Amino acid sequence: MNDYTGNIPMFMRAAQQSDYGEPRNVLTLRENVPVPRELSSKQILVQVNSVSINPIDWKLLNGNLSDLPPYL
Repeated sequence: MNDYTGNIPMFMRAAQQSDYGEPRNVLTLRENVPVPRELSSKQILVQVNSVSINPIDWKLLNGNLSDLPPYL
């Protein structure tokens, strides 16, 4: 098995939701968030270069879909 941990950066940027509400009020872009290092045998670490926001994401941010069943 190859060890690629030397290629993984120590820190990443991360968007964090602190509450429900308007995205500009509840989303924060965090710099220098530690990259997870200890993963279980059932976890993987994926590098994400870009993402898109789906209309349902806005509804989730606002708390408008709180009556949905829990995620698995």
